[in-house]
Amino acid sequence: PYEEWVYRERPSSDFYYAPPDSIPPWTDVEGNDFDPLYELPARQNWSGEQATQDYLAWKFQACARLWNCLRDTFGEIARVAPELSGLWWYDGYEDRAEIALADSSAPTEYLTPEIRVFGSSTDGCYLFYVNRYCRGNGLRFTVRADEDSFPSGALSEYALDHHRRVIIPVDETSGVYTFTDTLDAGQPRLVEFVDTPVSADARLTRPDVHAQLSGTSGVIRDFRFTVGDSIDIYAVVYNMGTQAPGSAVPVTLYDITESSGIDSTTVTLPALSILSGYTTASDTAAFSWTPGSPDIGVHVLEIRAHKWAGEPDTLDNRARVVFLIDPRDYATEVLEDAWDMTEATSGAPDWKTDDISGMRGWESFSDSISGMFEGSISDPSSLNRMVLNTGSGASDSVDTSVYGMLSLAGKASRTLDMDLYWIDASGDTQDVDLGIDLTTDWEELGPVDLDDLTSGTWSAKKASTVWLESGSGSSLATPVRIGWIRLTE
Repeated sequence: PYEEWVYRERPSSDFYYAPPDSIPPWTDVEGNDFDPLYELPARQNWSGEQATQDYLAWKFQACARLWNCLRDTFGEIARVAPELSGLWWYDGYEDRAEIALADSSAPTEYLTPEIRVFGSSTDGCYLFYVNRYCRGNGLRFTVRADEDSFPSGALSEYALDHHRRVIIPVDETSGVYTFTDTLDAGQPRLVEFVDTPVSADARLTRPDVHAQLSGTSGVIRDFRFTVGDSIDIYAVVYNMGTQAPGSAVPVTLYDITESSGIDSTTVTLPALSILSGYTTASDTAAFSWTPGSPDIGVHVLEIRAHKWAGEPDTLDNRARVVFLIDPRDYATEVLEDAWDMTEATSGAPDWKTDDISGMRGWESFSDSISGMFEGSISDPSSLNRMVLNTGSGASDSVDTSVYGMLSLAGKASRTLDMDLYWIDASGDTQDVDLGIDLTTDWEELGPVDLDDLTSGTWSAKKASTVWLESGSGSSLATPVRIGWIRLTE
């Protein structure tokens, strides 16, 4: 867990752990950044309570940026996977194509691109090439193939770009076929020489799917939502042919996990143009889904573009995406502020975080930096309590019929058992032993079903005040760290 990692007693000096600006790809090479994709801010002289955290954040954000860029790399692979998976070396011709910089001068420490020729079961001719020079984006390359080096009819004056899903015009002069392409650092490309016309063929892959919360404009590709979210799901369906289907194409959104349909629509696919190259032929299927409480958990959804008679390849007409539906969390949903123990921005109480509204029997509070409550129970064998913020209004209370699963993450210097107390709608104080213990090891505890522990009395009435108490067989002061507390449906 992030909180444990930030606060662990690990050496943070460069003697033990090398900073990223001392190793590639973040080193400075001859006055130039090794890789412009991953620029590293200058190291600072951090000080104060957050010095270690700030240093570690700077140190590992560089690695995080490198990791996050893999989405685009794998996305490029996924876009051509349906076609690439059915190819193999064009035996005896795999090295017959050439690729070189369109400009005559090579940049510093230049690495030449690689290109190979592939074939398919229908004797199609494909070129797969990769820009291996990872210090520059937007480099222009010339791709060249001589018909004397290929079987008769393998090359043509049009190429189908399976990455960008466009038609590339190819120049033919004295039997030499050439075209230019612009590639970013590490970018691959799969192109296929085709004769026109090309039959209509739908294509839909995982990177063509994204989602948005209804009424917002932010594109979401990590499909994690919460019960009650109104989700708009979009799938871009492409036509890979220079001919159009005869009619609108039905597209459905199907929940494989539940074996049920969610929504359906149609798309109208135009034909790929050979006159205006680099123009896609696509339409977007739009679906709506509002998951409810029964939908909590993982759902494998499949978007299906229905095949039609004569479609040459129906294996790439569907894409699967995984959605995770989280339960509603009381503090997040009702208070719009999760019990994540984040430090109060102004007017901080003694215990530093607004997620706690009152304390008794606690001492030695420190800043709740990056979501970590830190304090010490003066005497665990005596009365102590941590009152959770459930709102400041007189009528604010927890709807116990909805929110009944309690979990938390934390640790203590010695084992502490955890009890939950609350005041119900009748003004009576209720309590239950949660059956979970804070120990010297960082742990995520729960979720505990409060109805199971209380024989249903938790959900019978609202809780206007909620607090935790801890106890142990020792009366010694016990330091405690709490990363978060959740009360979910």
